[in-house]
Amino acid sequence: MRAEADMNDITPDSGRPAGKMKESLSTRVPRSTLAAARAAVMATAGQPEGCRSLTDLITQAVDSKVAELEREFNGGEPFPDPGPFRIGRPLGG
Repeated sequence: MRAEADMNDITPDSGRPAGKMKESLSTRVPRSTLAAARAAVMATAGQPEGCRSLTDLITQAVDSKVAELEREFNGGEPFPDPGPFRIGRPLGG
């Protein structure tokens, strides 16, 4: 297991620096998804590869999915910064 300070340096799957600054994110998910996420955190918080918080779990899950999308749709390269993000109805719908 890597030291805590090292774990903040690189985000799993993406290889990108995790960054020290965090921003708040507000989103809506199905109750069952949130319940499963909370249960996963509570069950794995003390394990070496577990998640110590919902923030840890969500960050790892999003980083993993973004890396997958970059591989599939952008040749494995990071997507360009889209600028201000549209709020409201989902894109492409």
